[in-house]
Amino acid sequence: MEPKQERLCKKCNEVKPFSAFHKRKVDKSGVQSKCKECVKTYRKTYRENNKEKIMIYRKTYNETH
Repeated sequence: MEPKQERLCKKCNEVKPFSAFHKRKVDKSGVQSKCKECVKTYRKTYRENNKEKIMIYRKTYNETH
């Protein structure tokens, strides 16, 4: 029996091939539970909604490193 090469994205609920997911060794399937496109959308939205927080974090980090 051949192993499954597809996974259900937990965010958009679409079945996609493993190539549509980032790798994750600790997961049984070896890929993340959210597809690359959903992760990209989440990260973009987060950055837009938290510009001030990110700017403060980066400034603090740059001062200490």
